[in-house]
Amino acid sequence: MDNRHAHSALIDVVGAEAVMARFGLSHQALHNWRLRGIPVLKRRAFKELAESKHKGVPADFLEVWAA
Repeated sequence: MDNRHAHSALIDVVGAEAVMARFGLSHQALHNWRLRGIPVLKRRAFKELAESKHKGVPADFLEVWAA
């Protein structure tokens, strides 16, 4: 069973090593992002990283769902 968050595919597109370097993440922290999703407070910077590598993110990537 695959319990990864949809953001895991975005991490793959940008490159795990690039994401770890940009955000100073350990392998465990990156694994947590793959399971739980990219934290809301890091999404704008992630989008900028993706764009710097000529990659896109979904249109709703920066949206935060109201509780």
